[in-house]
Amino acid sequence: MSKKIVTRNVSVIYRGKHDREPVLACNGIDLEVEEGAFVSIVGPSGCGKTTILYAIDGLLSINGGEILVNDKRITGPGIDRALVFQSASLLPWRTVWGNITYGLKLHNGLDQERLAKIQSLIDLVGLRGFEKRYPSELSGGMQQRANLARALAVDPDILLLDEPFASVDAQTREKLQIELTQIWQRTQKTMLFVTHDIAEAVFLSDKVVVFSARPAQVRETINIDIPRPRSLETKLSPVLQGYVKRVWNLIDAPS
Repeated sequence: MSKKIVTRNVSVIYRGKHDREPVLACNGIDLEVEEGAFVSIVGPSGCGKTTILYAIDGLLSINGGEILVNDKRITGPGIDRALVFQSASLLPWRTVWGNITYGLKLHNGLDQERLAKIQSLIDLVGLRGFEKRYPSELSGGMQQRANLARALAVDPDILLLDEPFASVDAQTREKLQIELTQIWQRTQKTMLFVTHDIAEAVFLSDKVVVFSARPAQVRETINIDIPRPRSLETKLSPVLQGYVKRVWNLIDAPS
């Protein structure tokens, strides 16, 4: 299977403000994500998980190494990648339909074929009947569904997801996890997912990449050998709990 994302010895330094010392956030990150895979990154708080995600998206410059997407070195954002933020970040003056179509209007315009695809996406994320609602009229879970549909609307090869379920309640979060796996299986997108929730990472993923404390390095990559489709009952299985314990032990291990 071809490699969709490759990072080679990537380092990122945050420049200090007001004469403060620079901060080395990531130090020599080597990462490979295969086409169509679902891969999660976990690690201690503040270790650089979001940093590497932003670097892969092209929003953040790197200070060493290289990042390849589709075998090409990236130099900035591209339409082959879409980033889903932790907060829904929907435009409050636009409806669900207006938010989802916004990126298409900027990139490609709208024709009948694209309009039909937008409606299919709305159906896919479970928002049929809410097209004319504004973000303030939606629950947190519905806002994130709209956020996900907006990212998918431009038809990227890769979805980069930065803790997209962190702000919703536990019950909604579990439901969104199931829905995300269904969306991934139907769209066959490559997904790179950042989370603090170890069980969530194991449940969703083909592989879990464990980062060390800052400056981040890849401590270990764990293949998750759990059959799909997975259900909420899967989370209670001894096999999944075994993976969770293994990941926790890696995160807690001395550097």
